[in-house]
Amino acid sequence: ALSTLTTTTTTNDNNNTNNNPPPNDFTNILIIDWGHTSLKLTHLHRLSPTTQILTAPATTSHPSLSGAKLLAILVQHVAELFERQPSTRGCGINAAGVVGNAKARAK
Repeated sequence: ALSTLTTTTTTNDNNNTNNNPPPNDFTNILIIDWGHTSLKLTHLHRLSPTTQILTAPATTSHPSLSGAKLLAILVQHVAELFERQPSTRGCGINAAGVVGNAKARAK
């Protein structure tokens, strides 16, 4: 069974927090789970406007869009930006060296 959901929204006016219930007339929900090993998409369908019963007619997983791959892309990008910094030019530090060095990656 689906429990009652409430969403919290923050407005720009003095950071007031309002609790607003989700809409009662929804029929479809898309759940996006971007995990470490893959991107998982789940489609939930509400059987009727008067019920709280949901079905999952479709689920798909995309391992090519994993969080680990996104992290690797970001690390490579930051290493390339670091390599272009004037303070590191001529000191023998390159992006490949930073990415290949666990201590440098941690920093």
